[in-house]
Amino acid sequence: MLAPMVFRSLLLLPLALFSACAPLAAHDRLGELSTILGEAEREEAPKYARYEFTKASLYLEEARAKNGYGDYATAEAYATEGSEYARTALQTAKQRRDLERRRKRNEPVAPAAPTAPVTPPTAPLQPEGTTPPTAPVSPAEVTPPDTTPAPPIEAPPPKKKLLPPGMGGGQ
Repeated sequence: MLAPMVFRSLLLLPLALFSACAPLAAHDRLGELSTILGEAEREEAPKYARYEFTKASLYLEEARAKNGYGDYATAEAYATEGSEYARTALQTAKQRRDLERRRKRNEPVAPAAPTAPVTPPTAPLQPEGTTPPTAPVSPAEVTPPDTTPAPPIEAPPPKKKLLPPGMGGGQ
């Protein structure tokens, strides 16, 4: 008598555990998205990465709405997509803010050029198995392409609108 009850409860236990995963996964994704958006806002993402920040914020709103209605799979999908936009907004905001600060302090944006002069190779590089040209071509031998401007293209005349009978047109 006790064995069938234990057997049934063991069969129902995984079902009960797995049915609770959907709300928890959606809740975790919503929390992750909220955290990343908060960090992006601290990094001034609304100023430096408007598009990505706004899109992530809209995904958060929609995910919260779907989660409130019990549509956990859709809420999780929206929150996951929003997290990608929020990460992009965060990264873009950090880069652009850093670039703006460097410009204000007149710091070089790129690393300094190498100090040793770069010398061009003495002979032109040829792929293996090919022979170099026998005689170099002088610039005087090369003719420039024809540079005469093309005549302007005229636009076709505008089409007349046809009005239905009795709607005017001087009749």
